[in-house]
Amino acid sequence: VGYKKYLVFLASFCSFLVISGSIQAQSYKFDSEWPKLPLPNKWWMQGVTGLYVDHEDNIWVLNRPSNLN
Repeated sequence: VGYKKYLVFLASFCSFLVISGSIQAQSYKFDSEWPKLPLPNKWWMQGVTGLYVDHEDNIWVLNRPSNLN
């Protein structure tokens, strides 16, 4: 019974946040010039399997360089 009260509270709290507008969705914009080519050190970008942006807006890309061979 305790978990039902918790779920009701959690649902009502989340709906309050959404209705009040305090949660704003992150907006992104497509950058057609990224990455700047040619890449340094004869790097290739193939088969991107992961992408991460850290708190300093650095972009980390995990790729498989031999994926297209």
